[in-house]
Amino acid sequence: ELSRKLPSLPGSAAAKAQPKLSGGDKLLQIGDTPIADYADVHRQLALHPEEPLTFVVERLARDEGTPNPSPRRIATVVGPQPMLWLGIAMGIGPIVAVQDDSPAARAGVQPDDLLVAIDGGPVGDPLTLADRLRRVAEKGGRVELALQRAGQRRTVQVAPRRPEWYETPFREKSPMSVPALGMAFEVSRRVEAVVSGSPAEAAGVRPGDVVMQAKIVPPSEDRLKALGYGDQIERLDTEATAIHFEKHKVTWPFFAAYLLQFALPESRVELTLADGRTLELLPVAANDWFQPDRGLRFKDKGTVVTADTWAEAFRLGGRETADALLMVVRFLEKMGSQQVSFRAMGGPVTIAQMAYHSAAKGLADLLIFLTIIGANLAVLNFLPIPLLDGGHMVFLVYEGITGRAPNERVQTILTYLGLLFILGLVVVVFGLDFGLISRH
Repeated sequence: ELSRKLPSLPGSAAAKAQPKLSGGDKLLQIGDTPIADYADVHRQLALHPEEPLTFVVERLARDEGTPNPSPRRIATVVGPQPMLWLGIAMGIGPIVAVQDDSPAARAGVQPDDLLVAIDGGPVGDPLTLADRLRRVAEKGGRVELALQRAGQRRTVQVAPRRPEWYETPFREKSPMSVPALGMAFEVSRRVEAVVSGSPAEAAGVRPGDVVMQAKIVPPSEDRLKALGYGDQIERLDTEATAIHFEKHKVTWPFFAAYLLQFALPESRVELTLADGRTLELLPVAANDWFQPDRGLRFKDKGTVVTADTWAEAFRLGGRETADALLMVVRFLEKMGSQQVSFRAMGGPVTIAQMAYHSAAKGLADLLIFLTIIGANLAVLNFLPIPLLDGGHMVFLVYEGITGRAPNERVQTILTYLGLLFILGLVVVVFGLDFGLISRH
């Protein structure tokens, strides 16, 4: 089922489908293949990335304003989604993983091998290698891989398999994978080649340049309105996303093959190079490299647990409350160790928005949300901060151990410090809620 909030990414192939896809549409069929679950969707998208696909969806008439909901079937054509491309070919690094019983493993490819040539020619852009080998597999062909290890060079013959899945480097430290061979390799940030006529060449990128930082700058809200996305602006991320590769421990595949692909239409890319230059590029659609995803966004799958007895209801309620309490504690722990940013916090505006969405789902969801809010208040109120109940407990424990009350002057100073901390926290969460502090 497509997400009701945002069924497709703006500017994507799914957003341009005719007839238009709608939030809440249930996908029944792709081409002649029935769809039972998301695995079927993924498989069909992976097998036909460059072909227009006919989606058969079930839609309730109420989505079109009719009072009595009645499902009906609609067939819509979703075209292929070209990858956004800069025209930069980075250097390929060593192989870091080989899948068991894969074509690469059967050919003797091992981790730490370095791929130096394919069929006697250069490797080319490592980001497009997976797609190029997928095409070889579809034709039943073979490729010759030249590998180098500890100064020794050898060649192996491999028959790529036709993958029924696609992989996206969506984790910060992730390498680039080649499902057709069953292996993954690192990609450097040193430019090996610049494609003639590409955005990179126009901006002045040269072979040998090393990229230190990349920033995706989306168009202004006025421009998005002119492009027809005015009614979706509140759902879109219109903040610039800056990635410092070394500081954030991010790989080039994560940026170029993932983040860039979900950028808003007409977004620009600013690259900061090791020599201090900052260049601006406008990504373009590739001619022969396609994104299987096509910009579809599906509703998260959920499970409803219903109690059969009052005893079970109390047990489940107690477990939910304990989980909510522990979730708050873990969040504070992760924020203290900087595994979670303070920008993930929310204030009254965020709470009101979440309460509205929970209430829209039904009474049960609203009650569970109120449980989480209550757990938040309980944990926060019991933090050992003067001015809060937790701070008073610290003073009482001190008095119980020593037999005398804490120094009144010390209590006053600590209470004022606690007040300053709470006021600072209020300023931060309101700043995040109203967009005065970026969440990025």
